[in-house]
This record gives sequence, C-alpha cells and structure tokens, in this order.
Amino acid sequence: MNRTDRLLGIEFIGQHFELPLQAAAHLAGQKIRAVLPAPVAEEVQVLQESVLFFTARH
Repeated sequence: MNRTDRLLGIEFIGQHFELPLQAAAHLAGQKIRAVLPAPVAEEVQVLQESVLFFTARH
C-alpha cells in the first residue's frame, strides 16, 4: 500500500466513521501530505476529487 492509497482510505474514514476516527484520519492525512512531493500531492488531489467509494448499508 502506498501513500496515495492511504490518503484515499483516510478520506473514506473521514467521511464514513464517527468523530474520534474522523479526527485521527484527518491528523494522519496531514502528516502524510506534509512529506509528499508536489507531483504526488497533485495526483492524490485529482483522485480524491474523482473517485467515489460505495458502501453497503444493511
């Protein structure tokens, strides 16, 4: 799993889980973004804007 995958997962957690996990995901995302090279950060941004995650709710 690379940093891009992790950031996409963090985005998902931030949108679909309760507040304590959202806060932890946000903090982890900030830490990862802080060390990304600019081209990778741009790629992540494009993916976050264009990828939709679907969940099954029972």
